[in-house]
Amino acid sequence: MIYTTMKRVLVIGLLAVNISCVDLAEDPVNQLQTEYYKDISSLRAGISGSYRQLIADNWERSLQVASFRVPLMGADDFITIPGANKEDWRQFDQFYASASNSRLYRVSWSMLYDVVRQTTWNIEGANQLRGKVDEEELNAVVAEANFLRGWSYFWMVRLFGGLPLIDFTTFDESTIYSIERSSESEVYELILADLEFAAEHLPSEQPAYGYVNQWAAKAYLAEVHLTMAGWPLKLTEHYEDAATIAKDILDNSPYALMADYPSIFSKDNEANTELIWAIPLCDIADCGNGFTGSFMAKGTKPAELQGYQDMMIELSFFDRFPEGVRKDFSILSNLKVASTDTNDPFYVRDDGTVVYYKFIDYTQFGAGHPFLKKYWDGYYDPDLTATDPNQSIEPQSSLDIPMMRLAKVQLIYAEAQARADGTPSAQSYEYLNQIRRRGKGYALDAVGSDVDIANGSLSTDAFVIAVVDEKGWELLGEMNRWFDLTRTERVEEVNALRSPSEILQIQNAITKNNYYAPIPDAEIALNPRLEQNPGY
Repeated sequence: MIYTTMKRVLVIGLLAVNISCVDLAEDPVNQLQTEYYKDISSLRAGISGSYRQLIADNWERSLQVASFRVPLMGADDFITIPGANKEDWRQFDQFYASASNSRLYRVSWSMLYDVVRQTTWNIEGANQLRGKVDEEELNAVVAEANFLRGWSYFWMVRLFGGLPLIDFTTFDESTIYSIERSSESEVYELILADLEFAAEHLPSEQPAYGYVNQWAAKAYLAEVHLTMAGWPLKLTEHYEDAATIAKDILDNSPYALMADYPSIFSKDNEANTELIWAIPLCDIADCGNGFTGSFMAKGTKPAELQGYQDMMIELSFFDRFPEGVRKDFSILSNLKVASTDTNDPFYVRDDGTVVYYKFIDYTQFGAGHPFLKKYWDGYYDPDLTATDPNQSIEPQSSLDIPMMRLAKVQLIYAEAQARADGTPSAQSYEYLNQIRRRGKGYALDAVGSDVDIANGSLSTDAFVIAVVDEKGWELLGEMNRWFDLTRTERVEEVNALRSPSEILQIQNAITKNNYYAPIPDAEIALNPRLEQNPGY
């Protein structure tokens, strides 16, 4: 089974490439010094270890934890609870972020620089093999390292701005801690080079699900160009590049939209036709710790389901979210709870116990908010009451993490084409309307439905706002909204819509300084040449 194969390869990679995480100068294992890379298989194992860095710790230091989403809290989609251990989330949600934010440092900085360091010596190790192995096969394998390094820098440059560029391997701490921050433009040059190499050399499909292919590289290239066209670089010529690459994917890739939204996030339907890249996870019983996700389980569950309530849906965002199948599936807004009233409906458990129940809406939840539930398949049974002994209270989920979907590519194209040509085309309207129809619960080809936006009815600016907002609803919980808001300079606008009923209100006036997170002070202490971002 392909799914199990990837897990086995990743574990082999971990054993062969045993990297821990401390700081940028930490010695990986001296693979280059000991000529670790002897053939394609050893390179393959090293790159598998790079993938594993993304999911190495299922609680604190990986993509599948709520901590990874801390610096995205300035968007209008999620909020957290007062008190408890949620200070790191509140700092970004209320715009008083601190350079001492521990989750920001551990996950968004330290973990991703581990990926950068590891993929860099993967790339340098591949260079040791040139002339000794088949060049085409070598490039196809090492291109995955280029992709992962480019992806990591793309994530970080949007969070922090200019970065110290680590594109070489060194074991000299004095060298690593004398590196100054490169500009955003310089970082994007490396990102483009890495992703373009990946798009050129990766195969169109991989033998194992979860490894990136050329279409994933092209999808991120399209997003990189779209981002470069907006804030802060505002190089608008990149809109045309984004549109061209996205259209190539839409016209020539094997991917297709799923007919209905819930099927995208089903455990029985992982590796579906819409997922261009996903991070595979699996049950602890099958794969051990490190391959499950707390964000998809207790991190986004209310206390009534024994959740941690790290992140919940903002009230205003919930109110603005269009009604339909997508909203009902994505968001928990009511909950079946036990009742003592024998006039209420009931069900009978297998042991013969009669359970009376009623429904409460989110205003009656202890936190007073709706919650994200699109990742709960297999970890929540809506037919049972919250306290039923058979209700899942697992702290972790094995549902795969969607990283890039075809729906996102359609919306990237729609926005980029509209900006590049100065007006949205009929095709761009159709790509947007397909996503809107499915969200309502209609067929993708239900042209002329009551949720369609008529061709030519919007100005270019209004069309782009419609596309960006649609992405916010379509990709809820997929780590997209904050980046769309910063590049389109709408952070202030959407946060002004925060409900006055929210207990947590924004503490400081939002400025462009808030668009970037602070450089972690722990890193500046190690390298004083790293200049702090303005406002921190």
